[in-house]
Amino acid sequence: MTDSAAGARSVPRRVRCARCGRGFDCGAHTQPFECWCASMPTPPGAPPSAPGMRCLCPECLAAEIAQRMAGAPG
Repeated sequence: MTDSAAGARSVPRRVRCARCGRGFDCGAHTQPFECWCASMPTPPGAPPSAPGMRCLCPECLAAEIAQRMAGAPG
């Protein structure tokens, strides 16, 4: 690895939300991982993230979390 490659950082990609189709910046592929969604709680009962999994925009992820929290036991 060259010095420039060692210092290189990935940048978020412009993607479309899997739910609503709205465009947003996704950092899921960045190395090291730096995405806005890292600060969000994992929705109860959500499957673990997997490579290639389609992301939700901030609004849809917040709605998904709220919906799952409302339906979560306890």
